Amino acid sequence: MKKENFTAGRIAAFKCAEGKQQTIYWDAKTPGLGLRVTKAGAKSYIFETRFNGKTLRITIGDDRSYSISQAQVIATELKSNTDKAIDPRQLKVDKLVLHEARQVREKSMNDTLLVPWEEYIQENTAKIREPWGQRHIDDHMKMSVVGGEKRKRGAGLTQEGLLRPLLVLNFKQLNQTVITKWLQDNSQGRPTQTALAYRLLRAFYNWLSEHDIYKDLVVEDLLATKKIKSNVPKVLPRKVSLQREQLASWFKAVKSLPSQVQQVYLQVLLLTGARREELAELQWNKVDFKNKAIEIKDKVDDSRLRTIPLTPYVAILLTDLKAELKSMLAARNHRSKTKEQLSEYVFPSSGSRGYIVSPTHRMYTEALKREGLEHLAAHDLRRSFATMGEEADVSDGVIKQIMGHKPKSGDTTEAHYKVRTISRLRDKHIEIERWILDQAGIEQPKLVESSSRLALVK
Repeated sequence: MKKENFTAGRIAAFKCAEGKQQTIYWDAKTPGLGLRVTKAGAKSYIFETRFNGKTLRITIGDDRSYSISQAQVIATELKSNTDKAIDPRQLKVDKLVLHEARQVREKSMNDTLLVPWEEYIQENTAKIREPWGQRHIDDHMKMSVVGGEKRKRGAGLTQEGLLRPLLVLNFKQLNQTVITKWLQDNSQGRPTQTALAYRLLRAFYNWLSEHDIYKDLVVEDLLATKKIKSNVPKVLPRKVSLQREQLASWFKAVKSLPSQVQQVYLQVLLLTGARREELAELQWNKVDFKNKAIEIKDKVDDSRLRTIPLTPYVAILLTDLKAELKSMLAARNHRSKTKEQLSEYVFPSSGSRGYIVSPTHRMYTEALKREGLEHLAAHDLRRSFATMGEEADVSDGVIKQIMGHKPKSGDTTEAHYKVRTISRLRDKHIEIERWILDQAGIEQPKLVESSSRLALVK
């Protein structure tokens, strides 16, 4: 069909040829521009050319939506792109993707940071390699709680999470001024927690900067500016530890606690150097009285258990505790006419987790004060074990292995070549236990032949 210059009159006069479904008329002025007229009378501009050896046809739009000049401009642009080997269809897809990305970006800019914060926690909890431990998850959850709810234990309302005032903001609102003021408002009253909150926020912000959606929303190095870093409280490492002269008083204070579970838990913390949560989650099926070993969940690697020796005094404490728990359970079942089973946890609690959570509470602190001692947190007891292991002349490598410390980076010998059997660890662990008990004036356990068990022989 011959080409004609498109005019308004010609466009109006174009009709579909008799007996055909559609007819295409071509513009003589603009290469590739055509007008398709269907049997029903619908008219639309099209563009057609050869691209990569094949016919490429693209619909521009209805003639009522586009003027002739507009259609010519679009066709000229399409021709220019195809001559450069640029596929107009791909350009259209790219524009659509870009448009959708802009919409997602705009929505994300207006969403509060709580949205990606929850995604951040879920991703790191579910990842295959090195997923977060429960303690780390709890730290993040605690930082973002709403607060203002009735406490489950004690009077009053729960406190708002330290990071929540920042997490309820959106990306546009989070800036250097806001973060600096937040640091200044909290650093005086809660310096340690504020420093921890800042570290968690900075790790979260680094995750955002690598996220497909959020990376374009963050301000680069926002949390690393001099103004912000100069307001982060500097918290020195806590170095509180029991001294040998305090051991007798400490054991006396602990044994005065009303709960045998708390008494044993605190003593075993000191005598094993375990982390608070590792020991709290200990189950009876992981205590091997016959082979004198304990398997505890390793905080450094949640996927594995760490085997430590079951030393004589600790064995007595756990044996007596189990007997006491069974006796108490039998009495309770008798009173209530139930058949409740013994808890799987060595240090049970009536709380939601089923095991002891906070043993270093008010009664423990008051008991220490009566003996003239300052408050000693669970981690202080772990530090005390390491200190006293050294005083007992036990090698640093043995102490670290019992405590579950990873060898220092670059220490290939300790990490890959020194293999200490549980028997070797037990011998050295018993030396530490004997030294601590001796300093505390506590009788050393001895084997009573008649009962074939360990006991304190006076």
